[in-house]
Parts: sequence; C-alpha cells; structure tokens
Amino acid sequence: MHAKPISLRDTYIFSQMNKGGYVDNVLKTFANPNTAMVATPKLLEEQIIHINKTFKYPAKVAVLEAFKNGTITPVLLKPSARNSARIPSSIPFVFDKGRTKAMVFIDNYANVTKNLDITIDYKKLYCLLESAYLALEGYNRDSTSVINKGSAIFAHMFTQVLNKKFSLNTDRSAKNKVLFLASKYFLYHHLGMRDEDRLFNYSLKNCNSATAILMKDVDAEFGPKYLESLPEFIKHFADTPFKFVNGFESITVRDYISDFANMYGQETLLALESLDYFMFVISSVTIGAFLNNQVILDEIVGDDGKKLYFEMSR
Repeated sequence: MHAKPISLRDTYIFSQMNKGGYVDNVLKTFANPNTAMVATPKLLEEQIIHINKTFKYPAKVAVLEAFKNGTITPVLLKPSARNSARIPSSIPFVFDKGRTKAMVFIDNYANVTKNLDITIDYKKLYCLLESAYLALEGYNRDSTSVINKGSAIFAHMFTQVLNKKFSLNTDRSAKNKVLFLASKYFLYHHLGMRDEDRLFNYSLKNCNSATAILMKDVDAEFGPKYLESLPEFIKHFADTPFKFVNGFESITVRDYISDFANMYGQETLLALESLDYFMFVISSVTIGAFLNNQVILDEIVGDDGKKLYFEMSR
C-alpha cells in the first residue's frame, strides 16, 4: 500500500486548478484574518443543536469535539472580501503540513451578514466537518469493505461517464473492460495495492459476467505506468481504442474531467485521484447533504455506499 495518502498537491486536477498560483492565492486569502473568519462553535450554535438532535452517525461526538478543540476549523470569507476570491467547490478541505489539522471551506454553502451571523444548512456543515475529520483520522486502505465496495462504486462512476458518450451498454465486452480497468486504477492508485493477483481478482469481481480470459488482455495492456496518474490512465484508452469501441480515440483528459464534473458535480472531481475526497462523495450521498449531483449518485452509491460509509466512520 502507499506509505501515505495521496495529498491534494499530488493530484493532476489540483495542478490544473492552481495554474498561475490561483488556488495558492485563494488559500492565502482564507488564512488572512483581515479577509477571512473562523466559523466558531458559538457562531454555528443553531446548526450544532440540529446536528445533535438529528444525527446518530458513529463519528458525530468525535467530529464535534474536533470542531470545538480546533482540530477542524471551518472558514469563510468576510462580507467585505466575498467577491475577491473563490475557493473551487471541488476542494472541501485542506490539511496542514503535518496532517494534524484541517481547514474546512464552508464559503460556497454559507451566507454571512455584516453582523457576522452565519447561515448554512446543517447537513452540509456536518458532512464537510465529518469528511475532514475522517480523512485526518485516516482510512484503512486494507479494509475489505473499501477494497470491494469502494472499487465497485468508483468503477461505476468512472464507467458511466464513458457509457453516456459511447453507449457502452450496447457492448457488454467493452463495458466490462472499462469497469475492470477503472477498478484496477482505483485499487492501485487510491489504495496503493501492488500485488498483481489481488489487483486482477478484485477488479474482475466488479465486472458483470466477464471472463478472466477476456480481461487478461486489457490487464496486460494497462500496467503500472498507466495507473500511476489520472492523465496517463485516461490517455491510454484513447491510445488503444481497438480494444474497446469506435470513438475511444477521441477521448481526452480535459474532456473526460469536464464530463465527469457535468455528470456528478464539480465537488466530486478530486474523487478521481484521492481516497479522502472519494469518501467525501460517499458521505455526502449517504447523509443526503446534496453537496454533489445526489440524484445520479444515489443510484451508483446505493446500499453498498451506505455500508462503506458506516464501516469507515466507526
């Protein structure tokens, strides 16, 4: 497994968002007390009351304690600075260098008056706080649940984008190949799995009635070189269209990422590269926070996502 989780700055998507230092400059704005403010437990007292009354999630007590003691800090821009910068909604939280504290961005979902009264939906607030807390605690990437359920959900999310564009439902073989490879990418890239037999067998489980013989071909074609990064993975589909369906040669990294965001919401983008942000998507759907395209994701995440959420948040 990976020695440590993939950081935000290690992702291709962040490098694209941060062109010209855009995100870095926005982060400086949020770290500046003249332009940003901390949403303290006192300022969010009404939301905390709702959370305590309504939710019975396993991590709730620990999440609220981390909020109170400053391990998790929700921030937003002051009214006078709200038009000066915008944090991308695909970045719900960031960690300090030691990965001991998290800054949670509620700016895209909250309103603040000149008197510094804050309004925000309590479900959205809790999901943001909890996702940051669970990521700080660290997910068990050896967990059978995240290996099986996580890879299956990711594979269907990834494949559905291509299915919409290339009608993969009409070619079971091609769709199974994409499901297999998306599973393999998640297991290798997000979870750090390196054992070839485990990679193959777990990936095969996520295909509908696929045979091992059929998958051996694409398995060999997509070796470690094409699993190390999202761009390399997506580009290789375009480089080997003959193994899938006509039209795959037109796939580009930029178009795929754009299509993914259009289908599931900008908030889901980092799920393509990071387990921390993938689990944020699962949490949002399970809680019903509507921090993404809940209607489409409900069907994909389903009961397996709910089970994964509860197992990973104990």
